[in-house]
Amino acid sequence: HSGAMRRVVRRLRMLTAAVPNASPLAGGTNVTLRLGHEGVFLDAGSDAAAVFTLGDTTWEVALAWDRATGTVVGGGVTATEVTFTTPVAPDGVTAGVASVKLRAWSQETEEVPFIWYQDAALASAVSPPAGNVSGGTRLLLRTAAAAVDSRLPLAVRFSSVADPALFANSLAQFTGDTEGELLVMTPPWLHSGGSSGVPVALSLALNGQQFPTGTAAGNATYLYYDVRVHADGAVPRSAPVYGGTNISVTATGLAAAGGGGNDSGDGGGGVRGG
Repeated sequence: HSGAMRRVVRRLRMLTAAVPNASPLAGGTNVTLRLGHEGVFLDAGSDAAAVFTLGDTTWEVALAWDRATGTVVGGGVTATEVTFTTPVAPDGVTAGVASVKLRAWSQETEEVPFIWYQDAALASAVSPPAGNVSGGTRLLLRTAAAAVDSRLPLAVRFSSVADPALFANSLAQFTGDTEGELLVMTPPWLHSGGSSGVPVALSLALNGQQFPTGTAAGNATYLYYDVRVHADGAVPRSAPVYGGTNISVTATGLAAAGGGGNDSGDGGGGVRGG
């Protein structure tokens, strides 16, 4: 016997999820495979790999054991998780829903879905175009409908136009709209900004992790402002319950928040900035 200690491994437990469950074909995604119960302990004899299958193509990511450090090369292992970085997909593989499973000690887990996608999704129109630095504004963001999927862990990054190193992320949800509409709540902006507000650029990560930059991100922008709007009064002060009354509201700080002037809405109401 070589003297190397081999850990006793129980049978591979159920593979419950791949987090995130998506990667671009160019790879580079840090993925965690989660196993139920006590999972698996890997060592030099485990011959472990993450195995992907898409259509008729199968490829592997070897989880090589480093005997000197007792860790997995290019990843990590706990009792219930195995982490690794996705490689570039093989030639001929196109975007689609694949599967991934873990193999070790000549055993295999069942498969879980994994999505490979081609390109970053461009973020375009956003509504409303501005909101308070405290966050919590409900945004509707448009992107290419073909690029999004309700199974993807979507996330939006709000990056300062002046300094892209300053950013905040927020999860997004695909509404199912045919025009690729996403719902996202703005995160608080914790970085300082000028009195005129902080313009930020929006980028969408289809796997919640790899955000495109530059022209690949699209042209969607948003303005954070640090202004408190206070309603000072309303004329008239009452109206019949069946509606239809035009109401003018005088508010302090509305113009600085981008809402100056008289703006009539669908319900016939009016707002006058003060």
